[in-house]
Amino acid sequence: MPPKKKGSKATTVLDKIVSAIRALKDPGEKGSSRTAITKYINAEFQYNNTTALRAAFKKGVSAGVLEQSGQRFRVVGDPVIKAASGSEEEHLQIINVDDGKGDQKAE
Repeated sequence: MPPKKKGSKATTVLDKIVSAIRALKDPGEKGSSRTAITKYINAEFQYNNTTALRAAFKKGVSAGVLEQSGQRFRVVGDPVIKAASGSEEEHLQIINVDDGKGDQKAE
């Protein structure tokens, strides 16, 4: 058995999922996608056991640790960041500057 790394807080697969969701910081009520969480865990923890990840997602939802919305997950109890409303965003308006004359030949 390889020695455990010191300073590694995520010991279980569910802990790795929770730390990935918090690190990804996807705003909104839906949370982070399953694919993004899996990619993050693979990159940060070099862990690629899809069967264990699927079971941990299921266990987290049934235990009330994770909240699922389709294929997206968020940690229960974490604050929800609302997206800015559309009325405050600036919109770029494209104006046609062609005066209808087009290219004219010099006479």
